Amino acid sequence: MILDIRVIPKSSRNLVKQEPDILWCRKAQNTFLTTENRRRSSPKAIFLKVYVTDALQNNLANDRVIDLLAEYFKVKKYQIRLIRGLHSRNKVVEIIDGDLPSKK
Repeated sequence: MILDIRVIPKSSRNLVKQEPDILWCRKAQNTFLTTENRRRSSPKAIFLKVYVTDALQNNLANDRVIDLLAEYFKVKKYQIRLIRGLHSRNKVVEIIDGDLPSKK
């Protein structure tokens, strides 16, 4: 499952909120993408806003985002992978649904 996330740092509380119809802006190209346009390229995309109390320093916010998403979707932290946006507020995250192969 692929997630498009907008992180809101220095928030008053930690919260994950699903956005039904949000406009995504690419400042460099001045283009606005609606969820319909975004789903054409990624049909299983889910759009979330993640509010975190941590600042965007020393990877603290990314760690908190992974913690909150693991709790929200009831999965383990190792099942969440940051694909894009390590140093950005706009992130793309993948959640691996299946179990990892067991070691024998």
